[in-house]
Amino acid sequence: MALAGKNFPAGEDSDIGSENGCITNKYGMAAALDLDDRQGLADARPDPTKTYEGDINGRPILQVRENDGSSGMCKIFLEVAAKSRAIVSVTLGTKGTTDQACDEAGSVAQAIEPHLPSAVGN
Repeated sequence: MALAGKNFPAGEDSDIGSENGCITNKYGMAAALDLDDRQGLADARPDPTKTYEGDINGRPILQVRENDGSSGMCKIFLEVAAKSRAIVSVTLGTKGTTDQACDEAGSVAQAIEPHLPSAVGN
């Protein structure tokens, strides 16, 4: 649903980011969604110089650019509760910029946000 119309194959189970994840990729782009029921936003420990706070529809998020030092990579952590979060990861690698990866991750996060349980405090 979040990647509808973008010619991605169906997602496959993945336990790379959590036990509840899926990933799909096509030439030049990989997208993943992880549902972490053990850690919240406060547990994220990314490089503060690459981390930006914000919200999507009032839900607190962290955007992390080039988390592993690679350009063309972006993650968005969406708060679900104090000890749970959803994580959208997009990697473009050499096929795109970090800004483009963050735009794609933001689109996916916008699409999934209404389907997540209400965040604590919202």
